[in-house]
Amino acid sequence: MSPGCPWERPVPPVPPVPPVPEEASPLERGLHAVVGTFYQYAGAPGGGGEPSLDPRAFQGLLRRELGHQLRDTGHPEAVAAVFALLDANGDRRISFAEYWQLVAWLCHVLRHRHYGADAPPGPPLPPDGPPPAAGGLGGEQ
Repeated sequence: MSPGCPWERPVPPVPPVPPVPEEASPLERGLHAVVGTFYQYAGAPGGGGEPSLDPRAFQGLLRRELGHQLRDTGHPEAVAAVFALLDANGDRRISFAEYWQLVAWLCHVLRHRHYGADAPPGPPLPPDGPPPAAGGLGGEQ
């Protein structure tokens, strides 16, 4: 990777997520965390439109928020491979709908690991994906 590659730049600080009402249930708090985390890292794309994650913001989200669920979040090649899997429309940004695919997959993995459910479906992330050089982030064992 070249030094100017977006995967190798420092990740900027992230603003706080709006507060959740005290009376919110654990599920409501969790939903707020999933949605709020996306918007905490997302920026408006050039020319307006919905907020989305550019490569740098995506790497920051993975490293800071999912480092215990995914391995290799600090490896630019692995993060780039996951980004490419999620970026369904190829616009080099991760929309909320594309981010949701990652969240859904992680829910399947947690369900499998902690509740004995069947193995999670395939991509976006293989459970013990290829090593970082081949471009994969697998779940933590």
